[in-house]
Amino acid sequence: MEIRRLTVDDYDELLKMLNYTFGHKYGRPMDFVAEQPKMWVRDEEHMRKHFGVFEDGKLCSVVGMYPLRANIMGEEILFATTGNVATLPEYEGRGYFSKLFPLVMDACDEEGVDVARLGGSRQRYARYGFEGCGMLYRFTVTEHNVKHYFKNADEGVELTEIQAGDTDALMICHELISSRPFYIERSPMYNLRDVYLAMCSKESVPYLATRNGEAIGYVCVSHETHINELCAYTAKDFSAIAVALQRRVKKNISVPVAPYQLEEMREMGDGADTVNIEIPSRFRIRSFERLTSALMKLKASYENLPDFELTLEIADYGAITLYCRDGVAGCERTNRSGDLLLDSHAAARLLFGPLPVSAVADVPLAARAWLPLPMTWATLDYV
Repeated sequence: MEIRRLTVDDYDELLKMLNYTFGHKYGRPMDFVAEQPKMWVRDEEHMRKHFGVFEDGKLCSVVGMYPLRANIMGEEILFATTGNVATLPEYEGRGYFSKLFPLVMDACDEEGVDVARLGGSRQRYARYGFEGCGMLYRFTVTEHNVKHYFKNADEGVELTEIQAGDTDALMICHELISSRPFYIERSPMYNLRDVYLAMCSKESVPYLATRNGEAIGYVCVSHETHINELCAYTAKDFSAIAVALQRRVKKNISVPVAPYQLEEMREMGDGADTVNIEIPSRFRIRSFERLTSALMKLKASYENLPDFELTLEIADYGAITLYCRDGVAGCERTNRSGDLLLDSHAAARLLFGPLPVSAVADVPLAARAWLPLPMTWATLDYV
């Protein structure tokens, strides 16, 4: 048995192995180039993000680790997706995952990752420090909603599919997503190839939305009705794009809204049929103070937070102090005794939701105005 990082020479075998393994798991053909187009570049940089187990030269099991830089209120937070966990069916039960996954966690620590994230079973990943937390709101818009509430909200709106060579449209999309107070850097050097491929992840089709010929935003949708991303210049434009899509497909559509997008929530909440709150990911938080500080600043940008301090002691981590002083919010490491002692799982749920804080622990009334913080994740950003 050999365990190592993959190289460019393993490209074809990795692709074949993932398509076969997940196709066997889900009982349907898989196309990982369509699922994760941004990842599939035949070079060392992209392939070395994977750790594999080889038996007699054959790739039998793999786990990937994909660093992603986030910008939250101007603060750079390094995330990493850990995913593409796969073992060939005939090699299952040999303990390969338990050998590979600690290597991935070590790599996250070595590379200074602030937060790791993934999907998957809670019990499988909880032992490695992952906890489901954060919030993503999903509004369902039906034909009935459009007819009786939104009515002519999309008048003059057209949706045009974006192609890889549509430079002007891609620049608009890149600048729009980068104007959010919480976004993932899809291309630090304005590499529009990466911007386009990120927008095509999850088998999405990206559309530029225009009103009377002027760009108002864009939408990325998979399977006609599931919106993976919708970004617009205004909240009115946001709802207009959703309505235009519903009219186009003539089916119920699902519209994601981040917890800090209050204007978009008001627009959708007034007319949408239902709203559900999802946990967007499972997170392993290596730097509670950096993530919490950035999200405290984000929360203070749209809420009037009361001045207060709360020291939270996290088992096997240490203490952090959340504060709002004269309207300036943040978080810092401290040696003070904690007002509250929690393990890292409960701390993540307390700080980032989606449950109300009183469902996790007793905290002072002032802190309940702060929490949960607007932790979320963009569906398309994972490799």
